[in-house]
Amino acid sequence: MIVIRHSESKDGESTEIPAGDMTLEQAREHPPALTALAHYAEDKLFELRILNAPATVTYSSAITRFLESRDPSTNDREADRRRRALNKRRNVRDPHYTFEGMRARAKVLIAEFFKGRKLASRPKRLPTEIKQFLVKKCLAAGATMDKNGQVAGALDSNVAAYVSVVRQTLDWLYDTFDPHISLQMDSFKPKTVRSDALKWSDCRNVMLWSQGYVWENGGFARHWVEYDGDFRLEYKKLPEPQLSEHRSEFLPLLRFVPSLATTGSRPTVGSLLCWNEDDYLGHVELNGKRSLIHRTGNDGPNYANKPRQTSSLTPLARGFFEVFHAKDVREAARRGWPVDRVIHNGRGGPVDDLAKLFKRACEALGIKNSARKLKHLAVTMHWFAGFELRRIARIVGTDPKTTEDYYLYLEKEYEGLMRPRPDPEKMTFVDLADPLRDLAKIPRAPAPPRPRAQSHLVERTLVDA
Repeated sequence: MIVIRHSESKDGESTEIPAGDMTLEQAREHPPALTALAHYAEDKLFELRILNAPATVTYSSAITRFLESRDPSTNDREADRRRRALNKRRNVRDPHYTFEGMRARAKVLIAEFFKGRKLASRPKRLPTEIKQFLVKKCLAAGATMDKNGQVAGALDSNVAAYVSVVRQTLDWLYDTFDPHISLQMDSFKPKTVRSDALKWSDCRNVMLWSQGYVWENGGFARHWVEYDGDFRLEYKKLPEPQLSEHRSEFLPLLRFVPSLATTGSRPTVGSLLCWNEDDYLGHVELNGKRSLIHRTGNDGPNYANKPRQTSSLTPLARGFFEVFHAKDVREAARRGWPVDRVIHNGRGGPVDDLAKLFKRACEALGIKNSARKLKHLAVTMHWFAGFELRRIARIVGTDPKTTEDYYLYLEKEYEGLMRPRPDPEKMTFVDLADPLRDLAKIPRAPAPPRPRAQSHLVERTLVDA
């Protein structure tokens, strides 16, 4: 192999280019080797500047170096293609797509926002400046502002994605080089509209609808059912065979929703959990009070901005999974199904796209949310149940600092709220989902008129005759 070696430190770095019978002079003139040498020299120059004169380093060059360290692609195009194809079969988002989104945002920041700006200009107010820049850019392009003061293309979620690129870059500089310069940046707190947030009452309606109950006119339909000559008003279900088809398609949501609500896992992670350890996918490890949820395998993806950390299961979450596992073991023994996926198609097999399935259920009920809101639901449910944000972060597997940045608004918005003191060992699901016991009742469609009993009709006919 052709190796690049530093003349003073004698440190070397392989170019992965076979040397073969090349002489030293031929290796020095080899075009790919020259490209690798230029890249190596740039890296060394950047390292010297960030260590000795960090204030002269530009944000653009720092972001560029950070992206190079995160690029999941290799020099082998065929290997990259096979990886993408394998992730597609696994229904897992390939790291390449996440990286491409990050790189697209970085290009805008480098070309239009930072330009030649250096680290000497402290990054403290960068989140506010980035938001102002994006709002101005989108308004100039003809974007409109909604009733909540959000501009299309510069929503707080979009701004947070741009700020995340900068925050990850600064964290990478600290972890890799530890430069002697302050790079502290203010937190960006997205504006949260509680009316748009997913509530447990919405999830409860999704679970009822998944079982085949009919939704119409803003509530679950009811009909009169006769029992021994007396009529009772009951919730209406779909007729057969439509009911069986509907239930077989949407029943996986009965596990999907409570699993994500109690663990705070992201939809992609929660929908692919296994009962047994997997090299790529996450799994649930049931071991009494030491039960864990591993959100990714040893070879699976783990993103810096969305870490998939292992967490201990709360007693409540553990109870759900123990019931699910026991049922799967029984059904597998009876029917010969595999005991592999935590959330399956009713026969032990994987479900194609649970997030899309949940979204379809929400659309059928007129709920404007999607599966990505379930993590927000998990955090807010635990907070109202009395858990503190740093403890919640450990439950849902995210960074405590990030969790506080996004959800400190709860402390301000509900200042003075008397929350219960949680006792995880005794907590029931009602304590988690409805600690104040004020959950809205199940919505009902208007009741149809009560029918008259057939026997009464017969008696009236005889009297009239």
